[in-house]
Amino acid sequence: MDTRFKPPGVRWAHATNSQALLRNALSEDTSIHMIEADVMISNGGNVIMSHPPIRESDLTLHDFMVKISDHNAAASSASRHIGVKLDWKDPEAIDPGLHVVKTVILGEESSSGRMEERCDVATVCSWNGPLWLNADIVMGPGNKTPKHNADEFVSKCRQHFDGVAFSLGWTVAPFNAYSTASWKAHRYTDKHCADMLHVCERHRLTDCHVTFAMSAIPAQQSPDVVAKLLAANPNYTITLWGNTDAACRAWIRTLDAQRVYVDTKDVDGWNVVWCTLQLARLCGYLQ
Repeated sequence: MDTRFKPPGVRWAHATNSQALLRNALSEDTSIHMIEADVMISNGGNVIMSHPPIRESDLTLHDFMVKISDHNAAASSASRHIGVKLDWKDPEAIDPGLHVVKTVILGEESSSGRMEERCDVATVCSWNGPLWLNADIVMGPGNKTPKHNADEFVSKCRQHFDGVAFSLGWTVAPFNAYSTASWKAHRYTDKHCADMLHVCERHRLTDCHVTFAMSAIPAQQSPDVVAKLLAANPNYTITLWGNTDAACRAWIRTLDAQRVYVDTKDVDGWNVVWCTLQLARLCGYLQ
């Protein structure tokens, strides 16, 4: 793993699903290291950056990747290189989305005739920023059935890429965004842990960077599971996302900072998400 993108101090731009948000994340005024965005198929069949249930966006995956690639190529120093975490929300977007990513990394002109090749570590590294491929592939707190087939997602990613990082997560049933108590009622179990580690074992993910994406407050309720995941392999890390309160943030500070990424918001941050969704409904984007 590139030392520039090790957990301590990594700053995130989360849900970067529009041209305006991407411009802001890439601006010189920010100190962003990693950009997270969601991959969907639009109502018109295009691969776009959008979060369910919205299926429209002014930013396609192709333009997203090209803009970051251009940014990294023009960066004045390695410290300005930016990595990407692509969160696949739609199983139908996996095949066309991986094709787009591969085309950009190989180079638009040189990709012709090479799409059947597997991008090796050197090719991925030449992009100057880490590439994380994320999906919720295992049932987690709240027992929501995953949209993705775990083996299919990992197999398709490995078919196209070597040297990428896998960001593998569990489904989390929607809880009350205003109530941390509703989140604290749920936790990750030993079965959740075992199911995820079995996926890693089946696909021999012991020689690459795997980060387990865990909802922060349920993870706080499951310190034994967090410890087991980190103990399974020295290449494994944790990425905490979502809602936090003061107690959760205090717990996060007790963890090994070298192996835990933090992409979280406090409780008030979730109010912004809720208001955004209500505005989208009023504007007719959501039913």
